[in-house]
Amino acid sequence: MPLTIRKAETAEDRQRLFRFRYEIYVEEMQRPQRYANHQARTIIEPFDETGHHLIAEDEEERLAGTLRTNFGGESRFDDYHDLYGMDCLGDFPLERVSITTKLMVRPEHRLGTLGMRLARKVYRFGLQRGILVDFIDCNAPLEPVFEGLGYRRYRSRVQHPEYGDVLPLVLLLTDLEHLEAVGSPFARLCRENCPQHAARRLLQPGFQAFHPPSNLPTAAA
Repeated sequence: MPLTIRKAETAEDRQRLFRFRYEIYVEEMQRPQRYANHQARTIIEPFDETGHHLIAEDEEERLAGTLRTNFGGESRFDDYHDLYGMDCLGDFPLERVSITTKLMVRPEHRLGTLGMRLARKVYRFGLQRGILVDFIDCNAPLEPVFEGLGYRRYRSRVQHPEYGDVLPLVLLLTDLEHLEAVGSPFARLCRENCPQHAARRLLQPGFQAFHPPSNLPTAAA
């Protein structure tokens, strides 16, 4: 059955994805969730208020997957700032930074391409909004998957309050050289959408030497 990916635009869309989270995290995975509402069977986090949510649904509007991204120009990173060691950014402008979280896919779609389709969609969205740096965290089994997308290691593992031992990873969205080197599916999107951008390298541990290209369009408000 074909799946459609779109932004969650309405309050009804968001309630459906909040219930989907509960179904996956609490009922299936039995993970402790500090924002779980067991009576309403939802998980609604403070980060959701300023987040952009993608949802994948089938022809019967049944959710198959979701993903959330937050932009620094709109969201306070708060706990994530310390979890990800974002002091490494130095004076890098936060409006060029995003955090991507809450990627989840219904069990019957996990062996398919839906997770990759959601990732490509949020990557393109980030480029459109002028994002240059995206942070995520993941448990050990998913590290090769995200590194294959172009994310890279920049610090050691940390303890997430809900997901335990996780590894923060970072993606430099316009580093075409790195994306091509790892065979990332983002490379073609980068070439098509950022032809004027020079490849960006992680020049040293941290981001003190990493600056956005001077000809990058101003990020949308």
